Amino acid sequence: MPTAAQLPSRAQAMAARDRPGQARRAASRGARGVDADADADAGSAAKRVTASATAQFIQVKVKPNAAISVLQQDESGAWFAQLKSAPVDGKANSELVNLIARQFACSRSAVTIRSGGGARLKLVRIELKRA
Repeated sequence: MPTAAQLPSRAQAMAARDRPGQARRAASRGARGVDADADADAGSAAKRVTASATAQFIQVKVKPNAAISVLQQDESGAWFAQLKSAPVDGKANSELVNLIARQFACSRSAVTIRSGGGARLKLVRIELKRA
């Protein structure tokens, strides 16, 4: 019968249940201790963090069917977008992504609408590469 020190913790058991492929690895970490793997993973984790992009979230209030397409920030820091496109079949959302990509000098694929796809108030995520 295994001792209490050899049994996985409740958190490890729950993680193993959520991700079945991780069960054996989580159990072995519990037996060896997490500190044994920390040194081996520290270098690779640091490489992953420095190679990744930073994300910025902005909240944008959108006005479709405007005369011109423009993205502006008011004095309080809130973003406001006027779009020529009608809010039909995602055309206004696509135009918003184009405007934001142009404003922040990034690619269209770096801009995603996280929430508010069918609303006027949208939360937009912009991935900016670190310099």
